[in-house]
Amino acid sequence: MNSVTITFGGFLIFLLLSGIVIFLSINYFGKNIPVLYKGIFRWGLFLKIFGALAIDFIYVFYYTYGDTLTYFSLSRLYDDFLFQHITGYSFLQKILVSGKDFSIYATNFFKVPFGYNKDAMVVIKTAGILNIFTFKSFLSTTLLFSLFSFTGLWKMFRAFSTLFPKLYKEFAVAILFIPSLVFWGSGLLKDTLSIGALGWLTWAIIHLFVLKEHKSLMQKSYYLFWLIFAAFIIYQIKIYILGAFLPGVLVWIAFNNKEKIKNKYIRGFFTPILLIVIIGIILLGFNLFSDELGAYALDNVIDTAIGLNYNLSKYDAGSSYSIGTFDGSLSSLVTTFPAAVNVALFRPYFWEVNSIVMLLSAVESFLFTFFTLYIFFKVGFFKSLSYIYGKGILAFCFLFSIIFSFAVGISSSNFGTLVRYKIPLIPFYTIGLSVLYYYATNLSIITVFLKRYKRTKTNQAPTKST
Repeated sequence: MNSVTITFGGFLIFLLLSGIVIFLSINYFGKNIPVLYKGIFRWGLFLKIFGALAIDFIYVFYYTYGDTLTYFSLSRLYDDFLFQHITGYSFLQKILVSGKDFSIYATNFFKVPFGYNKDAMVVIKTAGILNIFTFKSFLSTTLLFSLFSFTGLWKMFRAFSTLFPKLYKEFAVAILFIPSLVFWGSGLLKDTLSIGALGWLTWAIIHLFVLKEHKSLMQKSYYLFWLIFAAFIIYQIKIYILGAFLPGVLVWIAFNNKEKIKNKYIRGFFTPILLIVIIGIILLGFNLFSDELGAYALDNVIDTAIGLNYNLSKYDAGSSYSIGTFDGSLSSLVTTFPAAVNVALFRPYFWEVNSIVMLLSAVESFLFTFFTLYIFFKVGFFKSLSYIYGKGILAFCFLFSIIFSFAVGISSSNFGTLVRYKIPLIPFYTIGLSVLYYYATNLSIITVFLKRYKRTKTNQAPTKST
C-alpha cells in the first residue's frame, strides 16, 4: 500500500507550486503585513515549505513506511473512487457521502477487509481532493497541507501580537520557529490539519471574546464562521484537543469579564467557583463524548494506560517510556499525573536518546526545561502561581498545556509518537512562559538574552594597544 515515491516530475511540480506560493505571498497576500512582521512572515513561510519537503524525504528514504505514506496511497485510491462511475452517486455526492462507502470500495480493491476510521478519512479525503490540483504529486499535496497549517499559525501569531505587541519575537519563536512544530506540523498528517485549525480557532476566539475592539456584525460573522469551521475540523480529527482546549478558553473569557461583577464578595469567590464549574464541564464532556474521545474517554484512559504499562513491561522498544504502575484505580492514575505531564513537556532526557531524531527532541526538551526553571526562578514560584491564578491568558495557556500533556503523556507509548502528539501544546506553553515573565518584569525575555549576549561579546572583544 505504501508504494509512494518522489519522482523528478513531482519534484518539479513542487518547485513550481512553491514559487507561485512565494510570489503571491510576498507580492499580494503579504502586502498589508506591518513592516515589523514581514521578515517573520517570509521566514515562517520558507520554513513550512522546507518542512513539507523534509518530512516527505525522511518518510520516503529514511523510514520507508508510516501513516503519511499510507494516507497518500489511500488518497490516490480515493481519487479513483471519485472519478469511477458508481450508480446513484454524482462526483459531489461521493465527496460528501460517508467514508464507509469508500471503505467498501477499498475492501473490494484490496480483497481484504478495510476498516473505517473517521479521523483518518478526513486526511484521506482532503489529500484526495488536493491531488486533483497537484496531479497526484506527493510533495505538492503535502505542501498544501503545510500551507494550511501556516495560515492558522500565522493568524494565531497576529492575534497574540495584538494583545502583547512587545512580545512579538517570543510569539514568532513559539508559534512559527520551534523545530518539532515546523517539522511535524508540515506533513500529510492529522497533526498538520489539527494544528492549523487550532491556530484559526484561537485567532477567532481572541477577536470575538478577548480583544476590546468594535466589531461590526459582518466582522463578528466572519470570526464566528472560522471559529465553527476550525472547531469542526478538530472535532472530526482529534476531538480530545477540544476537550483540553475548552476549559482554558472558558477560564480566559470568564476572567476577561470578571470586573463586570459588581458584588465584591461574589467577585472574590469567582475563581474557585469557576474552577469547580470547569472541572464539572471536563468530567461531563468526557462522559458525553466518550465514543468520540476513544482512548481519551474517562472510562478508557485507565484501560489505555494499563495496556501500555503491560506492553512496556513485556517488551523493550528502545524509545519506550514508563510513567509508573497502573492497577486500574483512579487513585493510581492520579499519582502518575506529574510523571505524565513531565514526560510530555520535558522528556526525553539526553541519556534516553538512541537515535538522531530523539537527540533533536531531547535538545528541544532540555531548552523547555531550562526556560521553565529560569522563568519560575526569576519570577518566584509562588508569585508565578499568583499570576497564573489571576491572569486569564496565563490560566488558559497553562491549563490547556497541563491537561493536554497529561492526556498525551499517559496515552502514548514511546517518544517517537509523543513528539508528534504533543505539538498542539508547544506554542501555548511557550507563550505562557513568555507572558508570565513579561507580567513580572515588564521585559521581553528574548530582548534580555540578546542584550546579555551583546554585552558578553563586547566584554570579550580584544582592546587595541596604544
